[in-house]
Amino acid sequence: MLIQFSTESNAPGSPEAAFAFICDLTRWPLFTGYGPLPGIVEATVEGAVTLGSRIRVRNTDGSVHHEVVERFEPGRRYTIRMELNPPVSYVMASIEEDVELTAAASGTRIRRTFVLRPRSWFTAPIAWLFGGVLLPRAVARHNARMAAALA
Repeated sequence: MLIQFSTESNAPGSPEAAFAFICDLTRWPLFTGYGPLPGIVEATVEGAVTLGSRIRVRNTDGSVHHEVVERFEPGRRYTIRMELNPPVSYVMASIEEDVELTAAASGTRIRRTFVLRPRSWFTAPIAWLFGGVLLPRAVARHNARMAAALA
């Protein structure tokens, strides 16, 4: 029982520049959410973002969650696993995001893949609304904002 979606976008500059942008926590508030899905107010971590980092994320609705870096290949790939708190954890068991960067004629191709696991069959319809409708729209908006900021 998975909800999965991917987005592809292009951004100017090199994959290394895009990777540095992704790891710059001051840029994370560019994720503004969509509808009732909250955006990010701030993200903090002790030290630099690297493999194993546990990033504290404060959201626009006042909630807090953590994102653990599970894959860290500078200029190529970045994968996180979100540690969810209530109320989201009542509906979702986990959310993972994988970002793959490749060189393209126009700069960098960014492929983002999300895998969401509903807590149960009972919560799956709510999880689908979140992961099948709201999150893809928020990510599309975020992709456009990242491309503009990298320009």
